[in-house]
Amino acid sequence: MPTAVKRALKVFLCHASGDKPAVRDLYKRLVTEGVDAWLDQEKLLPGQDWRMEIPRAVREADVVVICLSKNSITKEGYVQKEIRFALDIAEEKPEGTIFLIPARLEDCIVPERLNRWQWVDLFDENGLIKLLRSLKLRADAVDATVEPASYVDVDEELDHRLEQLYTEGLAAFYTEDWDKACQRFQAILSERPERKNAAEKLEEAKRRRNLAKLYEQAADAVRSENWEIAIQTLEELSQKSADYKDTTQLLRNARKQKQLRALYSEARTLHAAQKWEAVVKVFEQISAIDPVYPDTDGLLPYAQKEVAEIKRIAGLNELYSCSLDEMDAGNWHEARRLLERVHKAQTGFLETEVLLKKVEDEIVKIEENNKRANQVNMLYEQAHGLSRSKKWRYALDKLEQIRKLSDNFQDTDGIAEKAQRELAREEQETEHQNQLAALYAEAVSLLKEEKYQEALDQWQKVKAIDPKYPDRQGCRDRVKRKLTQKKHSQKKWQIKSPTYYRKLALIAGLCGLILLVFIGMLIYAKQPPKLPACVTGSLEDPLLLNSKLNSSPIFVDGKITYPSEWEDAQCYQVFLFKWVSGQGCTGNRLLLSTWFVKNDGQRLYLLTRISKITFSSGGVAVGYYYPYPLTGSWLFSDAMGFGDGKPLDQFGWDGNIWQDDVSEGGSMDTRAKSTIDDRYYWYEFSKPLDSGDGHDWSWKAGDKVGTGITGDLMIGSWGHLSSGGEDTYLCRHIQLQLHK
Repeated sequence: MPTAVKRALKVFLCHASGDKPAVRDLYKRLVTEGVDAWLDQEKLLPGQDWRMEIPRAVREADVVVICLSKNSITKEGYVQKEIRFALDIAEEKPEGTIFLIPARLEDCIVPERLNRWQWVDLFDENGLIKLLRSLKLRADAVDATVEPASYVDVDEELDHRLEQLYTEGLAAFYTEDWDKACQRFQAILSERPERKNAAEKLEEAKRRRNLAKLYEQAADAVRSENWEIAIQTLEELSQKSADYKDTTQLLRNARKQKQLRALYSEARTLHAAQKWEAVVKVFEQISAIDPVYPDTDGLLPYAQKEVAEIKRIAGLNELYSCSLDEMDAGNWHEARRLLERVHKAQTGFLETEVLLKKVEDEIVKIEENNKRANQVNMLYEQAHGLSRSKKWRYALDKLEQIRKLSDNFQDTDGIAEKAQRELAREEQETEHQNQLAALYAEAVSLLKEEKYQEALDQWQKVKAIDPKYPDRQGCRDRVKRKLTQKKHSQKKWQIKSPTYYRKLALIAGLCGLILLVFIGMLIYAKQPPKLPACVTGSLEDPLLLNSKLNSSPIFVDGKITYPSEWEDAQCYQVFLFKWVSGQGCTGNRLLLSTWFVKNDGQRLYLLTRISKITFSSGGVAVGYYYPYPLTGSWLFSDAMGFGDGKPLDQFGWDGNIWQDDVSEGGSMDTRAKSTIDDRYYWYEFSKPLDSGDGHDWSWKAGDKVGTGITGDLMIGSWGHLSSGGEDTYLCRHIQLQLHK
C-alpha cells in the first residue's frame, strides 16, 4: 500500500510594510527549504479582499512568524491588528504548542506582549537554522513536512544556488546594500564568469558604492558644518553623477551656508567696530538668504538696540527743538506737552527741567489771568442779577470786588452809574419818607394828647405832601370819630329810620344770593373736568413747551378744583429719561408723564399727572440753571416743586445741593399741593415769573427760556418703578415759551 504524501508546513509571515525586502528574502529561503510560506505580495491574487484573506491565512497557518524590527515595533497600522489576531489564536492552542515565533530582523526590543515566547535572531549567522528546527518540530506535531526540493544533478543545483545569489544580489542592489550586492555578484562571476548580467550589475554596484561613499563624506561634512570640504566633495560627486540623490540641493545649501557664515563673520567685525546700522544691514542680507539663520552671538538684538537708542536721541532732539519753537511763539501749553514727553522719555535731557519750570511759571500766570477774568465775568453776571433784583448796594459791592481784581475793567453796561443813580434816588425817597414819618408821628402824638383838631391839621399836612401815605394807625378816622363824638355826645336816637330796615333787607338778599351761588358752584364742581387734548412730545432735547396766557383762576390744591380750571392750558405727554451722573437726562426712557402748562402774565402754573401703575413718585420739580455756561456754580439758579409733603422753593445749585430760599433770606414763593387718586399722582404748583427777592428766576411774559444762553431748564420726578428697583431720578431738558 503506497505511503500518503505529507503536506508542507504552512507558515504565515506577519510583518510591517517597511520590512518588505528582508521578509521577501526570508520567504524565498523558507520556500527553498520546503515550507509553504504565506506572504501577501506572493499569495494574494488580484480581486481578492485582503481584509478577509489575511485573517483566513493566519487561522489556517500551522505557525505564525512575527517579523520584528525597529520600524515594526513602533509602526501603527494593520500589522498591529495581525499581531493581535495571531495572539488571540495562540491563546486557543494547547500549552507548549509551537505556534507563534517572534523573529528579529535586527537588534531591537521585543514588545512585552510577545516576550513570553522565545524569539529567534535572523540577523545571526545560525538564526535561519534555529528557525527551521522549530518549524520541523511543529511539522511533526501537525503531520506536515519541511523538506527541500530534490534536484536531478549537481549543475541543476548550482544553477539554482546561483539564481538565488542573483536574486539576493538584486535585492541588495535595489536596497542600496552595495557591499552585499558586490559580494553576491562577485560570487556568481567566480562560478560563472560568462554571466554578463552579473558582471554589469557588479560594475554598476561598485560605481554606486563609490558614489555612496562620496555622498556619506559630504553628509558628514555638512553635519560638522565643514562647508569647504562639503562643497569640494559635492562638486566631485556632481561631476560623476549630477542627478545622484539630492546632490544638487545639498551643494546649493552648502554654498548658501558658506555665504551666510561669511556674512556673519562680517557682522562680527562691524559689531566690534560699533557700526550698528551696518550690522543691521548685513543681517538684512542674511535674512533675505535664510530668515531663520541663528544669531549665536546675539549681534542683531544688540545692534538694533543701539540703532533704536540713536533714533530715540534724535527724536528727543526733535521734540526739544519743537518745544523751543513753541515757546518762541508763546504756545506755552503745547511747549509744556512737548517738554513733558522729553522729560518722561529721559530725565535730565539737556535743559528740559529748567525749561519746564519756565513754561510752568508762564502757564500759571496765564491761568491766574484766566481765573481772574472768569471771576470778573461771574461777578459782573452777579452784579447784573442784583441789578435786576434792584439790590443796588450789593451790585456796587460786586463792582468794587471786580475793580480789586482788574484795574482795567470797563463797566460796559453802566451798572455802577445806574446803581449810584438809584441809590441817590432811594436816599432822597428815604429822606422824604422820614419827613413824612416825623409829621405822622407828631399827629399820632397829638391824638394821644386828645388834641384832635391839631392832630387833624398835622395829618392834613402829611396828605398835602403825599396823598397816598398810609394811615397805618388810623389817625384820620380816629380823629374824625373823636371830633364827631364830641360834637354829638348828647344826641341819642330813639327810633330807627326806614333806611336802616332797607339796608337790613338788602344784606339778607345778598346772603341768599351768595348761598345760591355757592350751591351752584358745588353742582358745577361735580361735573367731569374739561381738559385740553394732549400733544406727545418728541424724544429730541430740549423739548419745547408752550405756556398759554389766560386769566382763569387757579386754586393750587393739588387737583382739578372745577371743570374748566385747566381747560385753556397747553397739555404735553412727556417721556422722562433716567438721570446719568455727569451726562444729564441720557439714560433709559422709563416713564410717560402728563404736564399742563399756562401763565397769567405774573405767575407760571403747572399741573403734573403720573401713573401709579408704572412709577411710585416721591415728588416733582422744575429746575432752572443760570448763568450759562457753567462758571463753578449756578449762583442765580432756581427750582420749584413739591416733595416730602411740602412745597419746594430753592436756589443756588452748586452741582451737589440746592439752597433753601427761606433759610437764606428769601421768601417762600412756591405754591404747591399734591393728591393721589386710584390711578394717578397729581401735582399742582405755581411760582412768580419774577418774585423780585433776588433768589428766584427773573422772567417776563414773552420770554423763551431754557435755550442755553438764557439758562438751562429741566423738569423731572423722583421715586422708583412700581415693578421694583432702587430710587432714581427721571428728567427731561426743555425750553419754555411764555406767551403774553
